[in-house]
Amino acid sequence: MFSRDATRPAALRLSVSRSQPNPESAVGRCCRTRPLQIVGWLLLLLLVRVAPAAAQANLGTFSIGQVEIPLAAPDTWSFDFGTLPPGVTLRSDPPSWAPWANATLSGVATTPGNYFFNLRKTGVSQSYMVRISPLAAKDPQLPDAFVGTPYSYQLAALGNAGGVTWTATGGLPGGLTLSNSGLVSGTPTTAGFANVSFSVTDSVDTVYSGVSFQIYAVNITTGGVLPNATQGAYNTTIAASGGSGGYTFAAQCCLPNGLTINAAGTISGTVSPVNTGPGRYGFNVTAIDTNNVSYTKM
Repeated sequence: MFSRDATRPAALRLSVSRSQPNPESAVGRCCRTRPLQIVGWLLLLLLVRVAPAAAQANLGTFSIGQVEIPLAAPDTWSFDFGTLPPGVTLRSDPPSWAPWANATLSGVATTPGNYFFNLRKTGVSQSYMVRISPLAAKDPQLPDAFVGTPYSYQLAALGNAGGVTWTATGGLPGGLTLSNSGLVSGTPTTAGFANVSFSVTDSVDTVYSGVSFQIYAVNITTGGVLPNATQGAYNTTIAASGGSGGYTFAAQCCLPNGLTINAAGTISGTVSPVNTGPGRYGFNVTAIDTNNVSYTKM
């Protein structure tokens, strides 16, 4: 029979019974029980289950060019091993548009491909992937738009594999739409700064981007190239529309010598070969309405 000795965690006590003659008894045979202790060590097999590695986190697909990937606080981030996209580094300062972050993968990505690397956050290594695509939107900024004036601009893609589809991922300014073919069109209804966010998809990738432009209430409707001036008297008038009307005009550097602009927008004077040489002259004209809303055109 086996019994555990509670005072010694690894000891086993074995009691062995055997029959032997009893010299003190003349009658029959009896049994004496003599304890026999066998001491040994019990081996405890610990089965340690190793938790599976955390799944690889896909940080997304980005176009060649400026990349900013904010990394969430409150973790402390450091590079562990692997390959970051060329031109992209781990920085401790977050982008201004993500104040909730405390680190950023940022830089100018130069080479398309899939990149795999590990970052440590608060001492724990985590696997990540980021894809740099050759697909990109061509225009970061669009021409000015004007309230009440029809607007149309065709977005274009670079590095695309086949045809592309454009999809707005945020709201557009009132009166404007973005078609699947990338045409921004309509008649703006409200002045202000506009930022249009969208995705562009080819046969391989989808990337996210955006364009910005300004919508003005006041517009200078005279074309950007004025009638040519020749030697002698010159006279032309700048016209404006929109806003509250009653425009006042002013010019900033640099009208040709001999020419001036008055508050009504008339450019006049005398062109003389003595003080004005031949050439192309560029200058800015500003129109200001009665509500002090302005627009400047070169």
